[in-house]
Amino acid sequence: MAEADALRARLAEAHQALAEGSAADAERRARALREIMRAERELTEFLLFQEANNSDRSADAVRDDVLGRIARLIAAPDELSDAEFDRIAMGDVGA
Repeated sequence: MAEADALRARLAEAHQALAEGSAADAERRARALREIMRAERELTEFLLFQEANNSDRSADAVRDDVLGRIARLIAAPDELSDAEFDRIAMGDVGA
């Protein structure tokens, strides 16, 4: 899985930052990973809920939306501000 490999690479970067004495950078990287994993968990919970309630929005559309957000978070530059990070995580990709 490319997503798992990307997450492992980001985790390795966080470990490296910590080993190099940059605790703030390591914490920021770890926080980003935590948010990505939370999004994955919430997606799973939502899809299960949606299946149980036969929502109008297809599970594939929701999954594609959340996976797109995750991909954008993984690809985001390391210098991303908290506000920019939140904007991407919430799915606001407009201007």
